[in-house]
Amino acid sequence: MSSNSFASLVEMAEDSFRRFASRPRFGTRRDGTWSWTSFADLATAVDEVRGGLAALGVHAGDRVAIVSRNSASLFVPTSIVTGRHVSGSIPAHAV
Repeated sequence: MSSNSFASLVEMAEDSFRRFASRPRFGTRRDGTWSWTSFADLATAVDEVRGGLAALGVHAGDRVAIVSRNSASLFVPTSIVTGRHVSGSIPAHAV
C-alpha cells in the first residue's frame, strides 16, 4: 500500500504495524536502561485493550476518558479512542 492510498490515519497505523512489526517503535528509559517496544507489541497491546473495552460494553460513539502523562504507554489507549475501536475523541479541556 502506498503512502497516498490510506483512507485514514488508522489504516496508515495498521499498515505500519504489519510492515514494521519487528522494528522498535517506542523506547522507555528506566534506571538508565532503555527498553524498546516493537510495532508488533504495540499492535497486540492495542488489540488487548480494545477487547477489554468491548467486554466492558464500550461501543463506537461512547465517550472514554484517558488521564495520563505524556509517554509511550499513552499510545495504546489513544490509538483505541481515536479510531481502532471507539471513534472520536474530545480533549479534556472541551468537556
